[in-house]
Amino acid sequence: MRSGCKPKIEYLPLASPPSTDSSKKEYGSFKKTIELKSENRIDDKTFRKDLNKNIKKVQQSLNRLSKIDSKSDGMYKVVSDMFEKSVEIIDNCTLKCDREDLLAVIDSTDFTNAILKDVEKNLIKKKHTQDLSKVSMENIPEKQQETLTLASLGMKRQKELKKVNLQDSVLNLENNNFPAGDYLDEIEKQGFEVKSVTMS
Repeated sequence: MRSGCKPKIEYLPLASPPSTDSSKKEYGSFKKTIELKSENRIDDKTFRKDLNKNIKKVQQSLNRLSKIDSKSDGMYKVVSDMFEKSVEIIDNCTLKCDREDLLAVIDSTDFTNAILKDVEKNLIKKKHTQDLSKVSMENIPEKQQETLTLASLGMKRQKELKKVNLQDSVLNLENNNFPAGDYLDEIEKQGFEVKSVTMS
């Protein structure tokens, strides 16, 4: 080696683990395609083309997620089974799906997303947390206190409404032979607690 010359070292980029964000994006695209068809905003040809592309991407994404960690493998396998059951609903109605079938699939995506949101809280640690315990409300002007109160009440109301809508979705799924309760039991057998959905 000549003096003054450094050997060139190439660094390979580290493979980043699969992101649940990409999975949510793919699942969201799948749901959007179903919603567009249920509202008759796309024709059958476009629906089938987009749907096939969405299904493939969601399956790939769930497959990647199931290989991240042995603790979450079983849970993502159940989620994958739930997705396949949704696809089965669409496959059973062949070319002409009724709005009722499409709404059942939309409800299944809402149900799945609620489960993932609950379960992933324990799997994925937050980068930032907010601690408002040391904030003194006396130091905040009255007008801002009113605004904070209204915002807080609005958020609580929105949470309650989402919970009611989710329970309606679960009921609709059970009425359409989608075994929501069985899937919840399977996820709980994997050691995960789902608080946002109750079977009652």
